[in-house]
Amino acid sequence: MKQLIISIVLLCLVIVLVVWNSLYLTHVCDEMLAMARALPENRETFDTLSPNQVEKIRNRFEDVHFSMNLSVPIHHSQVAMITILDTLSYVKVKNYDEYIAAKNRMIDALKVLLEYEIPHLTNLL
Repeated sequence: MKQLIISIVLLCLVIVLVVWNSLYLTHVCDEMLAMARALPENRETFDTLSPNQVEKIRNRFEDVHFSMNLSVPIHHSQVAMITILDTLSYVKVKNYDEYIAAKNRMIDALKVLLEYEIPHLTNLL
């Protein structure tokens, strides 16, 4: 009987940790997506864009990269990181046209990560 109770407690603990991790990563993905959408769209404001704004997205992604790889296929995680780095590099070299394309790819990649992190029954199966 003791073993059954211990097993149930451990199972409940694992379930709580998985749900907490999913909710936390959903929050972080929402935050990164909001930061990406807040980046300038037009050429006039692009000229004043600091690489630090994209660095914040990169740093936030690196903070959760390991725990995200536990629930998201690594390919999607790598694509997100590559698009963030692409966007950052185009900001640094002040290439507006490539920046817009990279920013849109970054937003799409972050949306994919968010879809994986939102608790759904299909994500659990």
